[in-house]
Amino acid sequence: MKTKLLIILSTLFVLYAFRSPQQLSIAKILNTKKWDVTSLNGQILDKKTLQGTLPFIKFNKNGKISGSTTCNSFSGTYKVLTKGLSLNPGLTTKKPCSGDMDTKLISSLKKVNNFKFSGSNLKLLNGSSELLNLVPGN
Repeated sequence: MKTKLLIILSTLFVLYAFRSPQQLSIAKILNTKKWDVTSLNGQILDKKTLQGTLPFIKFNKNGKISGSTTCNSFSGTYKVLTKGLSLNPGLTTKKPCSGDMDTKLISSLKKVNNFKFSGSNLKLLNGSSELLNLVPGN
């Protein structure tokens, strides 16, 4: 029994320790910033029409994400994959909001399966279709 447990723990350690350098460097880049959403499904977002603030996403070191739709907050998980990215926006607050930004943003986050960097921008994709454009925030 102890031998089986040791083998399982050793295997898990090896799998964790030998994640690809690309996965580790991407996670490090994601974790260094708050990312402001500047476009959603091809629509440019304007602070003036969004209660004076843009939606944002924070990628935390422990595989957690958090952010704001401008009206509600969300907290979930993310995973950097060998070829892509998966996001689960998880729980959201339920304040009544004007417009449909909350629904559109959360729906788009659920569809993300890939990403690419373009200069300092982070583009969240579904396949090769851009869902969100993110820029480093403060």
